[in-house]
Amino acid sequence: MHPALLRLEAQHFRDRRYRRVIALSVQVREALNRYYGVPAEDVDILPNGYSPLEFNPDVRASARKNMRDRLCLKEDQVVMLFVANELQRKGFSTVLNAIGRLNRPDIKLLVVGRVDENMVMSLAAGAGLSDQVMACGPTDNVPGYHAAADLFVLPTQYEAFCLAILEALGSGLPVITSAVPGARDAIVPGVNGALIANPDDGAELAVTLEPYMERTYRDGISEHTPQTVEAYQWPKLMSRYEEILLRYAG
Repeated sequence: MHPALLRLEAQHFRDRRYRRVIALSVQVREALNRYYGVPAEDVDILPNGYSPLEFNPDVRASARKNMRDRLCLKEDQVVMLFVANELQRKGFSTVLNAIGRLNRPDIKLLVVGRVDENMVMSLAAGAGLSDQVMACGPTDNVPGYHAAADLFVLPTQYEAFCLAILEALGSGLPVITSAVPGARDAIVPGVNGALIANPDDGAELAVTLEPYMERTYRDGISEHTPQTVEAYQWPKLMSRYEEILLRYAG
């Protein structure tokens, strides 16, 4: 399927079968130019957005106790959240490697998404972390898992602009991810999270996670995190989308 989609994509952009192109980040605009020759002046940059009604610190705080009780999580456990629909590209093995290096039995990793739960637990067992990993499966209650978690970890290899990162930040979760498009715009190191240079480097991720093991540091980051992504709220972005659509409609 992927080669066919790539051929269609190439034909679409090289033949200029568009009125206007909306890219999620500067890096995506650069890739369109590099691979298909799309002129930069044909492209508007508008990032992904998130719903502030679903993802906000009040929702997270109100659901925290019930969700942690439901998942049998202790209050003194450090709960990391990994939300993805695939494991390899999103850096699951890197997360396991980092947790192993941290060597802290109080860490719990929640894996949420449409991934093979048997594979999740098999990889966890191989890393000696069976007791610290929970395969939670797909959900329509991502805010609930934000409530249960203390931080969001996603050392992904590539994203155009990861929506899951924005949603986590909106909920007040510090985000530790890799320096990929989108994340480089949304993450302010030391303010709302951290970026790693190599998504395959468990040692680098472990060092980056170390300060977040301390509750005082983690809570200080969480307090200011939602304000850092207010510009990405859908109500604020939709007017920009409407303006572009109206300008090039017809």
